[in-house]
Amino acid sequence: MTTVNETEIFDRAKQAEMPEPTCEYVRSLMSTYKDYFSTFHAQCRKADEYIANENEIPVPEDDEGNGLGDPVHTGMARSIVKTAADHIDTENMSVEVLTGPRAKGRGQRIAKGITGMWLSIKEPALRQAKESVYTYGVGFLKAQFKAEEWPDSPRHEDYENVKDWSGAFKDWFESRKILFPISVTSPNPRNMIWDDSRSGMRWVIEFYQATGHDLRLQFPQFVGDPGGQFMYWEYWDDEWFGIMAGKEDGSEGQWVEGPYKHGYGRLNYRMIDPVNSVTGDIGEPAKRFVPLFGYSFDLLDAVDRSISDYLLILRKSA
Repeated sequence: MTTVNETEIFDRAKQAEMPEPTCEYVRSLMSTYKDYFSTFHAQCRKADEYIANENEIPVPEDDEGNGLGDPVHTGMARSIVKTAADHIDTENMSVEVLTGPRAKGRGQRIAKGITGMWLSIKEPALRQAKESVYTYGVGFLKAQFKAEEWPDSPRHEDYENVKDWSGAFKDWFESRKILFPISVTSPNPRNMIWDDSRSGMRWVIEFYQATGHDLRLQFPQFVGDPGGQFMYWEYWDDEWFGIMAGKEDGSEGQWVEGPYKHGYGRLNYRMIDPVNSVTGDIGEPAKRFVPLFGYSFDLLDAVDRSISDYLLILRKSA
């Protein structure tokens, strides 16, 4: 995985369509790439500890081992992330479509359409993506079509006359003209593995823990123990989508939904890489995707420890 030979890249580029994924294929990806991303995921967990003020702060102890003071978290990591995210304005974006002189008008219309779609994203995904970029060193945006908010137009053959069909068509048009049928979310990189090859990202897997009871409610075909803990993961590539469930270690996973072709025409994930490291396309993920405060963990610990000791001395001396 860290090295890809030229034959594999050439064969992959020749494929017009991704082959239908099998259980064995997805399980092998989970096994191999979770190990490959293990250091990065551990780094994400460490960053979460500092964001949530859960990093350990040693305090002076007496002869019996009892703490002489209370640890004080300054919350600097969270302040760094929030301040950096506030400096990115996602509401005022500039879109430019490069075209030739004869297609300038068409390029302007495309740019207006892209701007309109971007401004129609009302979910907190953009804010989450900004904070994810600075907390983990990488962020993602995931777009999905909401079919329930974009129903198909009424078919003429389903109505006895043109008047009934025309009335149904007007109702259909009114029901969806104010809706934006695209849902955009920002999945947590801590729960993701993805195709990290230099030839381009062509698949993504999101994995989450759930009880057997919850999985049975969502996927009736799941047969695991209702009281047990399981892992379920979404698999996406350029052509296919499916959901698998199995043991927490990723073994014995079986399809509980799909796989089927999603019809998007391309992978619906977009990576946001701020390139906090020296290189952005080579090396281990943990060295390329670095939190904004990733090189300052020791400094954050020193500040928290200094404030804690200062308040202890002040309390004993005042």
